[in-house]
Amino acid sequence: MPGEAFDIAVIGGGAAGCVVASRLARSVDRSVVLLEAGPDVRLRTPADWRDGWRLPSPPDWEFESEPDGEGATSRLRRGRLLGGTSWFSRFALRGAAADFDSWAARGNPGWSFADVLPAFRRLEADAEFGGDPWHGDRGPIPVTRYPQLEPSEIHAAALGAFDAMGFPTVVDHNGPGAVGVGRMPMSSRGGVRVTSADAYLPPDSRSSNLVIRGDSTVDRVVLDRGRATGIQLVDGTEIRAAWIVVAAGTYGSPAILMRSGIGPAEHLGDLGIDVQIDLPGVGANLADHPAVDLDSGWRGPATTGPILHSIATFRSSHAPTGGSPDLMFWASDPDGDEPGFWSGTPQTRIQRVAATPLF
Repeated sequence: MPGEAFDIAVIGGGAAGCVVASRLARSVDRSVVLLEAGPDVRLRTPADWRDGWRLPSPPDWEFESEPDGEGATSRLRRGRLLGGTSWFSRFALRGAAADFDSWAARGNPGWSFADVLPAFRRLEADAEFGGDPWHGDRGPIPVTRYPQLEPSEIHAAALGAFDAMGFPTVVDHNGPGAVGVGRMPMSSRGGVRVTSADAYLPPDSRSSNLVIRGDSTVDRVVLDRGRATGIQLVDGTEIRAAWIVVAAGTYGSPAILMRSGIGPAEHLGDLGIDVQIDLPGVGANLADHPAVDLDSGWRGPATTGPILHSIATFRSSHAPTGGSPDLMFWASDPDGDEPGFWSGTPQTRIQRVAATPLF
């Protein structure tokens, strides 16, 4: 059934959608609706979700990767609520400046490090380096390395080992050209998690031309002769909009596009979806976190308070001199029911997601 009409509709209230909806509502004289599949918990957030040291358990899409060569799958945690997967993130590490410059050099104007630096500065309030030219001190996202806190004994021993191996000390891993070992910058304040919903859509700062709709799962974009004219929710409700922004995340956005008939024609035809726009590549080549965890064999007490993290970046023999570091060790304080000391990243397999419209 036809429903309301807005000038702009933003699909997905995650890390990107919250920012886009907020910026649009403040910068243009247009009506904006933000549609999020999960709940809006800004005024009733469980206290344990605010723990910025550990992973919480908010509503999740419950995605899994395709099986690897041994038939094992990995859980792909993605938040299904306003704020999206920013509820799982607690780190604020930028990409290397040389990577941005290489993207621009490959035909993506506007993506050089100099181009994106103003956006980085605008979004952050860096507690340690906010006055530096490549940082900001007034943005909505707090960034800190918690220099006043001491790591656990085993964590400190790992840092000493990196030093002994010749890794230079890095005080700011978000500085241009940073290669070496140092604290992981974290997106929390006083150990309290700050999500994109907190930062860009605080409940006490409302915009008269922005409507936020939680528990509104989008089925597809409605097309008329190749042009998007609205959105259909899974309950059949249609919302008309002159402009539509699909910001449903790495896994959600391709699924919505394919259900709308936008994607590789052969794949959509196999699934019985009428092809509106043949767009090869939608939903393909998705990969995340190729990594290996290395068990040191250490077993000891878990850290009961703050959980600190350090990273050691370096260049492999295949990386160009002066280019981006292409390898990284990750060390953190031991935590969990069976604490050990691992070096690597939390996910141990290359994760791939099938190009499936997720009906």
